[in-house]
Amino acid sequence: MEMFGTSYCQLFRFDGLEAASANLVHESQHYPQQQMCLLPDYEARLVHSIDAYLKFLRQRDVPAPILIALSMIGVRGAVMGFFNHGTMLWPVPNSQPIRQDSLLLPEVVIESYDDDWRRALRHTFDVVWNAANQKCSPNYDKDGNWNPRR
Repeated sequence: MEMFGTSYCQLFRFDGLEAASANLVHESQHYPQQQMCLLPDYEARLVHSIDAYLKFLRQRDVPAPILIALSMIGVRGAVMGFFNHGTMLWPVPNSQPIRQDSLLLPEVVIESYDDDWRRALRHTFDVVWNAANQKCSPNYDKDGNWNPRR
């Protein structure tokens, strides 16, 4: 079967929006037997997408609250990974393989378009990192502000 795309976004008639991406888990060139979850990159892409979706919804006068519900399907056995020098995938130190096939993550409710929704997503991202034996997402500062690693 030939694949033509790895993501989609669907707008529903009654103020709903759904988006999906199928490229979260990748094989490492350095560790070909191990899958890698590219979570630092994934979080940044997700934040960028949510920002665009919220702007779109706001321009169309879709009223808040807005519910953000995230899930990751097919991630059993994957470990957290990062790009070293932009090309090689490496495992995050002390990362353990994710045990669950599906991670159904805590929902985030945005009561107003002016809410700091990036800060509200911290717990959701932390749950993913916890599933791989990591303390928290590295993309937040000590005060809980969104501050992605470069």
